[in-house]
Amino acid sequence: MNRLTLTAIGSALNSLAIASPSEAGKRILQLFSTPRTGRLHAPDRTFLETASWGQLTVQGLAVQYYVWENTGPTVLLIHGWESNSARWRALIRRLQRQNYRIIALDAPAHGASGGTEFNAVLYADFIAAVADKFRPDFAIGHSAGGMTLAYFLHRQPGAFRKVALLASPSELRQITDVFADMLGLSARAMQSYAEQVQHRFDQSIDYFSVAEFAKSIPTDCLIVHDVGDLTAPYADAQRVVRHWAGARLVTTEGLGHSLQGEAVYRAVLEFIGQ
Repeated sequence: MNRLTLTAIGSALNSLAIASPSEAGKRILQLFSTPRTGRLHAPDRTFLETASWGQLTVQGLAVQYYVWENTGPTVLLIHGWESNSARWRALIRRLQRQNYRIIALDAPAHGASGGTEFNAVLYADFIAAVADKFRPDFAIGHSAGGMTLAYFLHRQPGAFRKVALLASPSELRQITDVFADMLGLSARAMQSYAEQVQHRFDQSIDYFSVAEFAKSIPTDCLIVHDVGDLTAPYADAQRVVRHWAGARLVTTEGLGHSLQGEAVYRAVLEFIGQ
C-alpha cells in the first residue's frame, strides 16, 4: 500500500473509533491479522513437491504440512508472517545432508493452509497438532513463527529437546505500534484495538511477550538475530536472552530480517547436533 492509501485507511478507522469503538477495534484487529502475501507460488510448489504433503484439521481449518523423510532426529520448521514453508529450502537441504527428518507447516492463511486470518494463538494450535502427530525433537521458528513457538512452549514446556528462534520479535505491543504509526492511528483507535484483543483472546496485548514467556521455559534455546534487523530490533533478542535461562545469542551482520545465510545454517546445525 502507498502512503496515501495507508493514511486514508487510518483516518477512516480513527473516525470509526469515535462513532463505534467496538467496531473500530474489530476492524483494526482484522487488518493487523490479514496477510497480503504468503500463499504458494509456482517456485514454492516446485520446491515443496520434493516433500510428502499431508493435512490435519484444527478448528475446521486445514493445516498443511510437508515431510522430508530420513533416518535421523525430527526437526519442525515454523515460518513467519507473509511467508510459507518454502522459505526454509536452503536450511532443509543442509538438514537433509545430515539425515534429519524434516517437518514444515504452513501458518493459518499462509501457504496451502486454510483460514483468512493469522494470530499466534491459532498458529500455536496448528503447531500443537503437527507436534502431536510427529513428536519432533527440535523446533526452529523464524520471525512471527519464533514468537509463536515461544508462546507454544509457554503453554507446553518441554515439548521439544531444543529450539531456535531466528529474528523473532519479542513484544506484540511493539509490533502493533509499528503498524499503528504507519496508519496514523489515534490513541482512541488503538485503545479500541487493545480492548478487542482482550475480548477475543482473554489476554492483554502485553501478555504476548517472548521475554515474559522465556522466564517459564526450561528448554535450551538458540537465538539468532541480525544487528541490522529493521523488522524485529536486535534489542528484542538481547531482552529475551536475559530472561531465558537456557538461551544463547548468536549475532549476525548484513543478513537483515530474513537471516538467510551460511552463518545461520551453521549455527543451527551445530546447536541441534550437540
